[in-house]
Amino acid sequence: ADAATAYTPYQVVADGSRSAAEGERANWDAKELAVLPGTQTAIIVDRTGKTWKDDRSEWLPFLEGVSTVAYPG
Repeated sequence: ADAATAYTPYQVVADGSRSAAEGERANWDAKELAVLPGTQTAIIVDRTGKTWKDDRSEWLPFLEGVSTVAYPG
């Protein structure tokens, strides 16, 4: 992919047997992803420092002014 490619988030089963496209927000520019181990809870940081939390049907705004994101474990 090149810089002009629009990326779409996917939900993938741990064994790779299934995947499904997730809802995409307008002007997606994600730079980092964290997923809570043992769950499907994900948070993404975009290039402006805003975070987006996956509620399994859409990405909801979460925090601003963030440079990195991680779950414990």
